[in-house]
Amino acid sequence: SFAESFKELYRRVQPEVGGVKLAILIDESEKFHRPSWAHSLEDNLRSLLSNVPGVSGHIGLIMTGSVQFYKGMAAGGGGSPLRNVLEEEIKLPACSADALRELIQVPTQGAISEAVANEVIRQAGGHLFLGQYLMRQLWQAGLENANVQAVRAAALEFADRRRDFESWLEALGEEGEKVYGYLVEQSEPRSRGEISAALNMERLDVKTAIDVLTFHNLIEMPRRKYQYRGEMFRAWFTDSIAEDVEESQPVELFISYAHEDELLWEKLKSHLASLRRRKLIDAWYDRQIVPGQEWAAEIDENINSAQIIILLISADFMESDYCYEVEMQRAITRHEAGDAVVIPVILRPTDWDGAPFSRLQALPKNAKPITEWENLDRAFLNVVEGLRMALAQLGSEDE
Repeated sequence: SFAESFKELYRRVQPEVGGVKLAILIDESEKFHRPSWAHSLEDNLRSLLSNVPGVSGHIGLIMTGSVQFYKGMAAGGGGSPLRNVLEEEIKLPACSADALRELIQVPTQGAISEAVANEVIRQAGGHLFLGQYLMRQLWQAGLENANVQAVRAAALEFADRRRDFESWLEALGEEGEKVYGYLVEQSEPRSRGEISAALNMERLDVKTAIDVLTFHNLIEMPRRKYQYRGEMFRAWFTDSIAEDVEESQPVELFISYAHEDELLWEKLKSHLASLRRRKLIDAWYDRQIVPGQEWAAEIDENINSAQIIILLISADFMESDYCYEVEMQRAITRHEAGDAVVIPVILRPTDWDGAPFSRLQALPKNAKPITEWENLDRAFLNVVEGLRMALAQLGSEDE
């Protein structure tokens, strides 16, 4: 239907303007491979780009993403069908301090002093978004009032106002987090070999981590060695590490969901990043099963050890024999025995009246399905707040 609609548009516009071309832009493409429908979408895009008469040749596709995107596109040895029709790949370098300085000084026409510009660059590193954020705060307060202290105050407020750092940390992965944590503790830049030896990591894993950190403009490479850049993320990261040094063990979570709801689960997982970073929770879900493991045994082991079991409810969950008859029934049995807490989270509208979990308090507020909220982030935040209450209750019972 899209191809037919585009052909009709082209037929109507072409005589007047001599042709039309559609550019499809896909941002944050590393998330492109997670949902169950991703391969189907890739096939359809490939077809539009190369196999639809009257359409192909009039469409361009631009996809941006971190190194996880490129790894996903290359999965399967020969590469995905979509990758095979893309004409070129451009690996963007980290933004230089001079480039960020130009973006600060040119629009403000000299109203920003050298000292203030240097502080913005020091705080943001090479990250254009952070630089833009700081400049916006200075602009709103009046550029005539801009000083170094104002930049530092805006930098400190960022993490309280936004959740970007949590999502960046999630994107870094375990390897990226380890490498960054090592670099922020070093007084001198370190080579890839030095990083590999210090962390006992494979050089290929170090390279992958460096690629991700470079994509996020969190490190730079002076004299072919690496060091962190940007005080804003470093300060937040080290504060988070300090909060993580706690005696208590994280609460084990088991996530039961239908794979058709994987995109919603990924969104919820991002909102759980703060709890995970503080080691308040350790969430397990079936995508953590590695090749060679017996999946049923792994699921049984983790659902039987979890202290909190979260059921992500949708029509697909209710239809799934394994989710409903095995995981949910086992969860209810443990809940009734007082061995675990079961929390239903209503993802999408469905008939769950009379289900074994229907007598339990569901999330989000008033059991309103997440997809019916005007702002999905608000809905997921409400779920996280409810989970915090459950964690607090578990803590008081342990005491």
